[in-house]
Amino acid sequence: PPRVPIIGHSLMTFQINSEDALTLFVKLCAKYGSVLSVLFGTLANIFLTDPQDLEVILSNPEHSDKPAEYRCFKPWLGDSILFNNGAKWLKERQTILATLRMQILKKRVPLFYENSQDLVRRLAQNINKRFNCHEHLSVATFNMLMEAEVGISRKKVEDISFNYTTAVIKSVVPFFEIRQAAARAAPHRPLSGEVSDQREMEGHRRKAVQNRHQIEAENLTENAENGINTINYMMHYARDDLDDIENVDVSEKKQLHFLEMFMDMRKNGEMTDKEILDF
Repeated sequence: PPRVPIIGHSLMTFQINSEDALTLFVKLCAKYGSVLSVLFGTLANIFLTDPQDLEVILSNPEHSDKPAEYRCFKPWLGDSILFNNGAKWLKERQTILATLRMQILKKRVPLFYENSQDLVRRLAQNINKRFNCHEHLSVATFNMLMEAEVGISRKKVEDISFNYTTAVIKSVVPFFEIRQAAARAAPHRPLSGEVSDQREMEGHRRKAVQNRHQIEAENLTENAENGINTINYMMHYARDDLDDIENVDVSEKKQLHFLEMFMDMRKNGEMTDKEILDF
């Protein structure tokens, strides 16, 4: 769309709320097509809405560099897959995909079912009440990941899962919202001013979350080495279309949970303890 010299398209976002911003974006896409170039001061943004265009870009690790917004989360998330680029990102992505094969996920459907039932019970306690469903959904997601992909029963982490996800929400979400507001006010300084002050104010909370994350990872690593992290998959659950798919030969190594696979890779010298914790 047409822009103003120096400030670009910044006037388009002046005194506009999030709901109107989405409506404006849809109108621009309808008028100018699936590729939009928007300039906020010196910050250029390219918006793509065609899935085929996205597939071409996302399938090439050369274009996996993360935008400036991701720097806001690096003090909390560390050197995880979210911040890696190129060959290292591709290697970690392949590691994840090895544990997400259809035949492996099929065996974990009982876990998804049981955790979904637990979520329904939690939500039922708030019938006719006003509550934040995001907290309950975050806990359910955390428990599913711990149980299905890491191999730790939700009963072992239920005491910390709510506190952990709540700390994440309180430290990350408000910070990101303030960063977005400050970026609209001063797009050429996306990480300065109010955002820097907010980072300092939230520093202790994010540090506590990061420490808890590290401690939990170390405990899970110890459990994996001692062979404690076993789960009984024989749960009652509803059948679905996956049950009609014939089993195919999936090697034992590819059926490992994340931590079990990491331990195996560490023994073979393919990963270090730091890489496992950062993952």
